[in-house]
Amino acid sequence: MTLLLPGQSVVLARLDEMIASQGSNSSAHPAMYLVGVDDYEALSESDQLGTEAAMEEIAVRLDRLVRTADVLGLIQPGLFVLAAASVAPSSAGAVMERVRGAIALPIEVAGQPLSVLAHVAVSFFVVGATAASMLSEAEAELTHLRNSSKKE
Repeated sequence: MTLLLPGQSVVLARLDEMIASQGSNSSAHPAMYLVGVDDYEALSESDQLGTEAAMEEIAVRLDRLVRTADVLGLIQPGLFVLAAASVAPSSAGAVMERVRGAIALPIEVAGQPLSVLAHVAVSFFVVGATAASMLSEAEAELTHLRNSSKKE
């Protein structure tokens, strides 16, 4: 990928910093959004160059959503993480919709439109949470979302 994104350890360290520095009176807290591209492996096997171009475009689109205090990373191919420094509970859904919307737009690869489906899971800070526990919660939610969509 041309856009270099930090890996999991960097994102988790930065999220732990966000957690430690939040004000106790704040109504906004850190949140973690996990973005999983559906069927990444099958897509990659069928068209490696096209898949890389699509992942690059998704990374660029997600990067446009990131505020200065937030951090976007890549956990593994097809699995992005966005650690948001402060999200008010009332705006968390809107953030998720912006993430979904950025990915839902058609991506052009080698002059051909490509539709990429993704699931977005979110984990909100609760007292006692760590970046690692928030990641585990988001991963469980992402697995649940993927399994639920297969049943439909």
